[in-house]
Amino acid sequence: MSLLKPAGATRLALLLAALLTVPAARADEALFGYVYGVETLPQGRMEFQSAWTHRWDKGRGRFSADEVQTEFEYGVTDRFSTSAYLMFLGVDHRGAFPVTAEDGEALYPDRQGTHFRGAKLQFKYNLASPYLNNGWGLALLLEPQYHRRFRVDGASTRQWELETGLLLQKNFPR
Repeated sequence: MSLLKPAGATRLALLLAALLTVPAARADEALFGYVYGVETLPQGRMEFQSAWTHRWDKGRGRFSADEVQTEFEYGVTDRFSTSAYLMFLGVDHRGAFPVTAEDGEALYPDRQGTHFRGAKLQFKYNLASPYLNNGWGLALLLEPQYHRRFRVDGASTRQWELETGLLLQKNFPR
């Protein structure tokens, strides 16, 4: 007697065929999670990237948070690239945050849900490539952001942020 019914076997065969014909995806590794590099994309090149960060445990109560950030980057010139990001946040916490001494209320009330967190743009201009200058690279960064949800507990907010940077990078020989 077969373990799979004919319909189940057909579905399994179709799934396996689909998985075997999917073209390979390629991505570069994120060597240092939240560190910026000076490299920009070549002119006309595009890159799509999504990152998921899971946070848990505040030492009390129950806490779980998932941050998803999706990026589309485009090389405007060989030295200038721009990116657009969409950010999402899922939170589930109960009793994870301390209470205030005055009234005994939680600093961050219990919350659960998945939300659109915000968006940001990034503009990066490469002044010096580490591949042409003895391993030293230099770039300018401008990153305006808008947040609708507070990343600590998921509370509704309206925050505008402007991040600027002078990026310095040194590549070491292998």
